[in-house]
Amino acid sequence: MSASEYIDTEFGVISIKRLSSSRHIRLRIHGDGTLRATMPRFAPVFMLKQLVDSSREELRKNLQDNRITPRTTIYQDGMKIGASHRIRLKQTDRSTAVVRGQLIIWNIPHGDDSTAPTHQAVVRSAVRRALDAEAKAYLTRRLAYLAELHGFTYRNVGYGNAKGRWGSCTNRGVITLNVALMNLPMSLVDYILIHELSHTVHLNHSSEFWAEVERCYPVYRSARKQLKTFSPYL
Repeated sequence: MSASEYIDTEFGVISIKRLSSSRHIRLRIHGDGTLRATMPRFAPVFMLKQLVDSSREELRKNLQDNRITPRTTIYQDGMKIGASHRIRLKQTDRSTAVVRGQLIIWNIPHGDDSTAPTHQAVVRSAVRRALDAEAKAYLTRRLAYLAELHGFTYRNVGYGNAKGRWGSCTNRGVITLNVALMNLPMSLVDYILIHELSHTVHLNHSSEFWAEVERCYPVYRSARKQLKTFSPYL
């Protein structure tokens, strides 16, 4: 058994599992919002592409019905990143991506497809660096402000890009925030920060926890619904 990936411009990374027992190509939506395919061991990837193209409308509907956002973003020229960065794509003789001021300068070789996995991996690394800088500059101050405003205390704050999670809080009061928060509207950022601060009082999702969230963020139910249209994956 071997595994690989196919990147679709709309649905992002589709993981492939090849099985000698498979006779057909099958697509399913995983619980984390990704599309996954099982294929016969020697079936060519273009057959998966054909299946995705022929099933596109149905896949869109199923993703929407399940309120699932595809995991991987396909980065493009001019795309806004976080609160203040933007991608600028250039055709050069090599594949690089650097953060300069508010720009992510992304170079790919002449004639190459920017959606190719290798080029997407290069720019994704630069996007992470840009968002990390934004998060440390903004979220650190905002978390401290909201904690003081609502009477919370926490030990420390760190940053990462954990799969499928906007944030977490340990029983020692250490809060970890996903740098992808910088891609959210600021009102939803505040909801996540209040959510994690409330975990410094209640580590579970009990009724007492949600009462604490509501005390600080009365419209949290609306925020939870809106949040389902966004993905913490880069």
